[in-house]
Amino acid sequence: MGGKGKQPDLTSSEAFPPLSAEKATATEKGKMAAEISSSSKTSANRFSILEEMEVVETENSKLLMQCKALQKGLGQLQLVLQRW
Repeated sequence: MGGKGKQPDLTSSEAFPPLSAEKATATEKGKMAAEISSSSKTSANRFSILEEMEVVETENSKLLMQCKALQKGLGQLQLVLQRW
């Protein structure tokens, strides 16, 4: 077994910062707000990118369907021309 090291003080306020903004200092509140703001912007950017990807995928699917329809039409035209 390993040797006994110093156990962390689980009652220390340094080990566990305040859980609510009301208990935090003004500086800590500012840091929290900045972190939340940055996180929100990043999250919003991710959602924006995902939405754009969905639009691209939808447009891509439409183009594929149009290509398949054109291929089918060309195939039918070739049959008509061969018979003619």
